[in-house]
Amino acid sequence: MSNLDWRPIATAPADEDIMVFSARWGALIAEYSSEYGQWFPRMQCPVALHGEADGVSHWMPLPSAPETHRAPVRGLKFTTRVNDGFRVSA
Repeated sequence: MSNLDWRPIATAPADEDIMVFSARWGALIAEYSSEYGQWFPRMQCPVALHGEADGVSHWMPLPSAPETHRAPVRGLKFTTRVNDGFRVSA
C-alpha cells in the first residue's frame, strides 16, 4: 500500500489533519477530535461530519508541503514568484 492509498476510516489517526472521504461531501481535509468524539473539517461548512450520517468511510494522510513552502522556525525566509520560478528573499 502506498502512502496515498485510501484506507478504512476505522484505522484513521485522531487529532491530526488528514484527507477523509464522505459520501455526502466528497474528499476533504478533516480531523477526528478525541475530545469531542467527532470529525471536524478544515472548511466552515459542514461544521462537523457525523460518521455514518455523512458517509465518512475512508482516509489517507496528507502529502508533505512543497519544498519552497517549508521554512525553518528561526530565520524564516519568504519566496517570491518570478516568471516561471521562485526567488528566496534574503
